[in-house]
Order: sequence, then structure tokens, then C-alpha cells
Amino acid sequence: MMGIDEEIKNKISQSITISRLPKKAKDLFIKFANKDFCGDYGMTLKHLVDSYFGIINFGIEHLEQEIMLLREELKNVKNSLSNKKGENSRTTLSGKRIGE
Repeated sequence: MMGIDEEIKNKISQSITISRLPKKAKDLFIKFANKDFCGDYGMTLKHLVDSYFGIINFGIEHLEQEIMLLREELKNVKNSLSNKKGENSRTTLSGKRIGE
């Protein structure tokens, strides 16, 4: 039977040790944890695991959606420019457009 001190210690302490981690990966992880999670490595790891397994929409779908929105905006800008080009073209006194 476990003592009360051991039970409390087991509930509080949930540590993890990671070996053979490349220095660059470790540095990026620590920088990410400090910037976005106030140095909380546990929550940083949870976020990365959730992202990896698709619990949080953090994958390529988000990027594909952004690309589609940018394409639509570019199409609208091109249409707008082509309409303005027609408006700004020069005409003769008889109304014929010059340069088309």
C-alpha cells in the first residue's frame, strides 16, 4: 500500500526525459515553449501532439485554404485592373478606341 506522500508525489510529478534530441530541435522547442507557452514544456508538448494527431487544425488544410483565398483575391485584382485599363484607353472623336 502506498503512503500519502507517494500518492501526492505521483499525482503531481509527471516528468518525461528525452534523450538523443538534436540541439537545433531542442533549441527550437525551448524557443517555441518560451514564446507561446510561457516556458511550460508540458503544454508545448501537448500542443505539438494535438497538432500532429489532428486534434487542432494546424496542418496543411489551413495553408490550402489561405492559398485559395489569395488566388481569389488575385483574380479580383486582375479583373479590376483589366476593367480600369478599358476605362482609361484613349478614344478618337468618333468614339473608336485607340491601341486595342
